[in-house]
Amino acid sequence: MDKPPKPIKGKKSTIDSLPTSLLLRYRVVTYGGLAASLQAYNMLRGKEGTRSDDGLAEGVGTLEERVSEKTHTEEEFLLIGNQIAAYNPLAARSPLKGVAFTVLGWAPVWRSFFGQLSVAFLGTIITMESIHLLDPILGGIFDDVFRNNDATTRMGEFAAKTQVFTSFFLGLWTLTTLGRRAMLWKQGVQGLISASSTLSLILATRLPERWEIQDTSGPREMLQSDVLSTIRRWSLASLDLVFRKCGWEQSTALALQQMQSEGTLTTEEVEALARTSNPMTGIWAWHSKVIADLSSADLLTGPDYKHCLKEAQGGLNSMIFLQQNLKGQTPFGYMNLVSIMTNVSVFGSATVGGVFIGKALLRTNELQALTELAICCVTALVSYATLELNLNSTNPFVNTCDAFCRGASVLNLDDTMRSVETTARERPLLLRH
Repeated sequence: MDKPPKPIKGKKSTIDSLPTSLLLRYRVVTYGGLAASLQAYNMLRGKEGTRSDDGLAEGVGTLEERVSEKTHTEEEFLLIGNQIAAYNPLAARSPLKGVAFTVLGWAPVWRSFFGQLSVAFLGTIITMESIHLLDPILGGIFDDVFRNNDATTRMGEFAAKTQVFTSFFLGLWTLTTLGRRAMLWKQGVQGLISASSTLSLILATRLPERWEIQDTSGPREMLQSDVLSTIRRWSLASLDLVFRKCGWEQSTALALQQMQSEGTLTTEEVEALARTSNPMTGIWAWHSKVIADLSSADLLTGPDYKHCLKEAQGGLNSMIFLQQNLKGQTPFGYMNLVSIMTNVSVFGSATVGGVFIGKALLRTNELQALTELAICCVTALVSYATLELNLNSTNPFVNTCDAFCRGASVLNLDDTMRSVETTARERPLLLRH
């Protein structure tokens, strides 16, 4: 039989010590929860939420062939390699659908979560043992907590107020991050697509099918299709380099080598770009050089030449815009402040929550204890998920689940330019003259 609870001597507390069997059960749950949380935290230590590439590096063939080979659908998500290319917005109605492709699938979020969960369990254990094993040491300290609700009310107000400040700064940061992402896509990526497509359209409608030029080795025939193909490859290479160098932080040599294996650049072009300090802008200098050569050969004159040169400059400006904006990071002081506030807020909530859970268990109110534990878990998970999402989304070209998809972006540019070229060649009868 369980021993009857004993009143706590020397204290006017409203809480008595727990029966032996109930105390043993609570100890198994709380001590086990603490051990499991620490084990999970240690297992996730050192794991990151980003990857070095998008999973398309392995294999043979062109980028289009690799994308076709590694494109698959999971639930309502279209994946290219290990990145999300498209998804059905209605999938968000089911919170657990595709959770592996969200920030909740990142190891750092769960590592921080289990770290704070262990704090909550530790607070629960200390509170519960303050009238059992640790009564001689902590009995007087926790007397105010057990005597009335004033202390716990003050603790709850502290946790709530710090959470309000943290939520405000996290929300402001999220708004800034999403605005920056939209700006990089609209003025950067879309600028490259627009300039490249317009340039292809003008060249496809103004250049003859073939012409002859004087080379160092004598006369040489040039084809319109060759010029358009080269312009298209160079445009794809410029966008591809943004992902590789600004996002994945690949070296120039590695990036050019992989692009050559995908058929985006030739050996001669790789050697030429390797000698430049900035191959991304160097490629758009090539665009301008080709236009100047076509103008010298009287193939582009007057408005056509000026329009082509304007589009090439527009592509160069978009490339510079991307590079400079990705270098201009969010002030580290602000990011560090938000990170400190988030950790302090979650730590305070976990500590206070642990005291509330322990107090509820001592009153054998298990439903309230579970409710307090759920509040601790939700607060920690949402706060750390938002913080990690903002930290990784400051550069949307970094390979995370919510980053721009390289395969989809580059092939979108390729498809747009090919469509313009084909449409310009296959004009309806009314436009043929």
